[in-house]
Amino acid sequence: RLLSIKPHQAGTKRDEELAQFYKNSFRDAGLDRSYLIPYKVLLSYTNPERPNRIYLNDKSTNAVYIIDNQEPPLRPDESNTISSYNGYSPSGDIIGEPVYCNYGLIEDFLQLDNVRIDLNGKICIIRYGRIFRGNKVMNAERFGCAAVIFFNDPDTISPFGNGPESSYPNSIWLNGKTMQSGNIRLNDGDPLTPGYPSIIDGFREDLNDNEQIHLPQIPSQPIGYDDVQMIFS
Repeated sequence: RLLSIKPHQAGTKRDEELAQFYKNSFRDAGLDRSYLIPYKVLLSYTNPERPNRIYLNDKSTNAVYIIDNQEPPLRPDESNTISSYNGYSPSGDIIGEPVYCNYGLIEDFLQLDNVRIDLNGKICIIRYGRIFRGNKVMNAERFGCAAVIFFNDPDTISPFGNGPESSYPNSIWLNGKTMQSGNIRLNDGDPLTPGYPSIIDGFREDLNDNEQIHLPQIPSQPIGYDDVQMIFS
């Protein structure tokens, strides 16, 4: 419980505290050597001063509904949740019409193209499942989308409804405000040291050379399925 009671993103103070805890635990257990090795890795965080938000605007571009990236606390004593986001998503202010793109598969985009739905500059709304979220963003980018909004399908994560009695903490299922964060980069490991350990003095790729580091070029953001219903209503 000690290890999971608080968020501990890589590179944060809490992450370092837990690393020290492990090191001390190994030492106290009688291991001959217990030490920490620092690594320098390109990580992705949200900006607390400019949190990710989605605005639903009317025809006069006035915001009529705002979707925040902060999940409501599941317990009364919970106050340190991490804002929901997709790791390595670029920043950006995108304005566009929403288009539902199912799972974001190639065949989903081809189907939209076959019925002459123009995706250029659109904000693609895609449900999780079937393929990795990073491939969904790559497909959306390939077909001209300006951004991606992710959500969990309630049929998958809340098959018995989203009332208080049917969702956590009263059941194992997720409520309509739950957002699935996660990395959207296609390659494994540190983007700047592909295939090599990220030691302090190691060679690193140029952050601006996207042919080498393969970072997504369009923003994406996860939201809850309650907010997706508001978009489509």
